[in-house]
Amino acid sequence: MSPAVQNLATVALNLEEKSRAELASVLLRSLDQPLLLDEDTERLWLEEANRRDQELTSGSVEGRPWKDVLAAAQDRLG
Repeated sequence: MSPAVQNLATVALNLEEKSRAELASVLLRSLDQPLLLDEDTERLWLEEANRRDQELTSGSVEGRPWKDVLAAAQDRLG
């Protein structure tokens, strides 16, 4: 990471959460095209998505509501 980007990141990370979210949204919208993944990475993500779908469909794993997952993550972060 260049020093200029590091400085921007330091400033941005000191913003309030809402301001960071707004900045992230602006930056993401500024990208002209979606990020392109290499073929291996895209294949691996597709395989993982299929594996998870099969687990849910077969009943070998049980899904959890997003609000529960988010609450657990927030608890872990303190």
